[in-house]
Amino acid sequence: MTMLEIVHLEENDSDAALVVEQLRTGGIAAHVARVETEEAFREQVNRPELDLILADYHCPGCDGMRALTLAREQRPEVPFVFVSVLPLPHEEGMRSIPVGATDFVPKQALPQLVPVVHRVVRESEARRELRHERANMSAQAELLDLASHSIILSDVAGTITYWNSGSQRIYGWSKEEAIGRNVHELLHTTFPPTLPDLVATLRKDQHWEGEVQQIRRDGGTIHVSSHWTMKGQSPD
Repeated sequence: MTMLEIVHLEENDSDAALVVEQLRTGGIAAHVARVETEEAFREQVNRPELDLILADYHCPGCDGMRALTLAREQRPEVPFVFVSVLPLPHEEGMRSIPVGATDFVPKQALPQLVPVVHRVVRESEARRELRHERANMSAQAELLDLASHSIILSDVAGTITYWNSGSQRIYGWSKEEAIGRNVHELLHTTFPPTLPDLVATLRKDQHWEGEVQQIRRDGGTIHVSSHWTMKGQSPD
């Protein structure tokens, strides 16, 4: 784990020092910015490199629930862990995690902080990677949609999973109408070889090119230079 950037809302000097020591002895390298007021909390939470927020539930300068509300408004992607004294047994406290918080570590059980930090940071990193992947996929889909020619994606059964604007312009069916339909039934495709022969070639070479005949929504017949690429192997 790389150096973590942590904001810690805590008014008690001894408790703040114990948290830092617990992280250090647990092998977590961290820069901990301790704050005691709402103003300071707001300033620190806006740091772009922030990895984790720790907060006492009963901080006079900024109530823990107020801090949670601010954090979820400003940095909803950053894990928020309460580190506070509980009058309840730990098991009951875990079932009483305030809505919006990621976890709750009682000060009476501070050694549990390190595994909680490892887990919530790991989960946060996984969510961040997923967001990046989805953003990349969205950007790629937008580029495909700008293409003037038809780009259609389907599964091995021929069910349409993607239909770009070029397909709508050429064939006449909208994305909403096409997705979920069988591409060969929708377009009444006539193949130069038989479809089973084409699929066999596709499985063998992962690629097929040729001219097919298809029918548009308005009933017009078109001849299409078709390029097929298979991603992975279809089941036998």
